[in-house]
Amino acid sequence: MPPRICTLSQSWSVLTPHSRCPTLTARKFETLLYGIYIALFFVSIHILLRNKRTLQPPLLVLAILMFAIATADIGVTYAYLLRCLLRGEITPFKYIYPKLTLYKTNK
Repeated sequence: MPPRICTLSQSWSVLTPHSRCPTLTARKFETLLYGIYIALFFVSIHILLRNKRTLQPPLLVLAILMFAIATADIGVTYAYLLRCLLRGEITPFKYIYPKLTLYKTNK
């Protein structure tokens, strides 16, 4: 089966279920949620560092670990997006597996 082509004009237009880059809208929404998560992360770090309680160190470590996994996930998302836009192909499932692993680990 030949690779499907994804052009830049198709990618930034309103997507339909039959478009060549069907996951672009999901990637845009994921980026929006990641931006919200960045703000929440810094607020939670500020609160954890300000309050001195017995559970503070484990929560701080876990919050930073979850942020690192979410950052890796968004990095993989942009790598796949660039692959789609620059090479003009849809990413095969075998390359999406690491992203799914990051997603399941962080949830």
